Amino acid sequence: LKEKRREIVPQIHKSQVDAYRKGRVFTRRSLGIKLSEIFRQATAEQAIDFLAQKLLADTYTQALINVSEFKSGKNLQLTDIRKVFDGLFSLNPSSANKNAVENYGVGLGLTSNQNSLVFNPGHCKVFEILRQQLNQHQDRITRNQLEKLLVGSPHGLTRDLLSLYLLCFVHYSNPRAELELSPE
Repeated sequence: LKEKRREIVPQIHKSQVDAYRKGRVFTRRSLGIKLSEIFRQATAEQAIDFLAQKLLADTYTQALINVSEFKSGKNLQLTDIRKVFDGLFSLNPSSANKNAVENYGVGLGLTSNQNSLVFNPGHCKVFEILRQQLNQHQDRITRNQLEKLLVGSPHGLTRDLLSLYLLCFVHYSNPRAELELSPE
């Protein structure tokens, strides 16, 4: 079997290189991305963004965040997540924290279009899932269970975003919720 593999793997590699030269891009689920679409972009950065968007859209098929609602046009960074939290819950948030809430709050489902500076998660998809999970697990669920469900594919949350959502969920108290610190 090992000898057969040594023969087959180089053949597969050669056929993929030949196909790439002819303008085909291989993806795990055969997305059918054409090189002409990639290289039609004006800059290399735009080409990479185009390709990344296609791949991420296929990976995170049940996204809980509406990135198109982000006003800044930038990617959400860890520092932005912290600023959003501070902007929503600090007594006197800095202008940078308010800007983060205004830029990302609606897309995260933590504010509304009517007032993008006020905490209003009434339509937050993550909160809906948290409520469902609490109901299914007799009002107790571990962070590890939530990470397995929400972090990565198909939902696309990061651990830091999950932390933000959990803290916001507890603050919202609908239903009343508590975070219990445990060694697990």
